[in-house]
Amino acid sequence: MNVYEMHVMKKIFTTLLVFIISIQSFPQKIIEMIQIGGVYQIPCKVNGIPMNFIFDTGATDVTISITEANFLLKQGLLTKDDFIGNSSYILANGDIVEGSQIYIKSIDIDGKILQNVKASVINKNNSPLLLGQSAIKKLGKYSIHDNLLIIENEEKKGEIIENTSKKNIKEAVNYISEYLSLKTWGPIIDNKLEYNDYSRTLTYKSYTKMNNSSNTTIEIDFTFGIDDVINIKEVIFNNDEDKILIYRIFLKNKIYKTTLEKSDNNSIPIIKSELIDSVVINPLKKLTISDIQNIGIAVRDIFQNIEIETEYIKN
Repeated sequence: MNVYEMHVMKKIFTTLLVFIISIQSFPQKIIEMIQIGGVYQIPCKVNGIPMNFIFDTGATDVTISITEANFLLKQGLLTKDDFIGNSSYILANGDIVEGSQIYIKSIDIDGKILQNVKASVINKNNSPLLLGQSAIKKLGKYSIHDNLLIIENEEKKGEIIENTSKKNIKEAVNYISEYLSLKTWGPIIDNKLEYNDYSRTLTYKSYTKMNNSSNTTIEIDFTFGIDDVINIKEVIFNNDEDKILIYRIFLKNKIYKTTLEKSDNNSIPIIKSELIDSVVINPLKKLTISDIQNIGIAVRDIFQNIEIETEYIKN
């Protein structure tokens, strides 16, 4: 762990009020919901039309108002054949209103396509859009951590996961490496992750130039085998301002980590070599939920049958 990483870790653990939920994870779809008025809204596409739904586990069906239904009808995205009957509905305020039951051909939730979803059309113009159990049950296994909806991948443990772009290990390593460097008004950090196809090893090289009068630079270097990995701890820090992703990789056998420090104050570089049984790799660039999801897929492309434990930490 370099100086900047140590600083980030210390800052995180001393400033965040943390709750941790630990789960065994495989590739997941992470969807960021929007909190409005005490409820979480989730962006969806109903037959291709963007709509924001309240994620409501207490609602039996997906619910839309007569306004959305009329719009879909005018666009030809809802037909008479999609209507299956009429019914009465009790609203949250106790009012009883008339409505219709329909089948929505598709609801797209960030690429997760739900087909033939039963829904209710409430005969009121201002009725809220609810994503109820008729859709939620089709998501499969899911969990909610603060404003994050995490939909578990249906792949079974031990299977090789193939993502849509079918990255091989080298491509996945190169993808992750793009997120490891950081150039700011403070320290300049140039980190690289390299893959050796012949030996199936990963080499991590870190170069940090401190913004101080002595022009201090710190270089860190270590190499470990992919087949030497026991398990991986994936930590996702999620707050309103920043999203931070850290991987701690645990090894069967200890490896040498070399640290080389140079500065104008020391004519002879300081070299330190130590044996370690785990390594830390964390992207330093500003991340989005999509970045975290894609990096997670790339990590699992590299370590295809390795157990990965995920922690979600929120302030």
